[in-house]
Amino acid sequence: MKTVNNTRKDEGQKSYYETGSIKPRAIGGSKPRVATTPVVQKIADYKRECPSIFAWEIRDRLLTEQVCNSDNIPSKKFYDSTHALG
Repeated sequence: MKTVNNTRKDEGQKSYYETGSIKPRAIGGSKPRVATTPVVQKIADYKRECPSIFAWEIRDRLLTEQVCNSDNIPSKKFYDSTHALG
């Protein structure tokens, strides 16, 4: 029986939380996912509507409204770094 290393499990959970996917990403030298102007504007709109909106709520709205898809959605770090937009 195989067991899952706790560190590996934590990394997988973090990846799912940030991206909504458990698909592996390229390691090292990969091109960062850059938010486009329309995505940044949409996030600013959400934050104006509700200044206390959580990152996961922003992510869900971007996906639901098809502003982004699971391959190009910004990471949670991006939402946190745009706190000045709201």
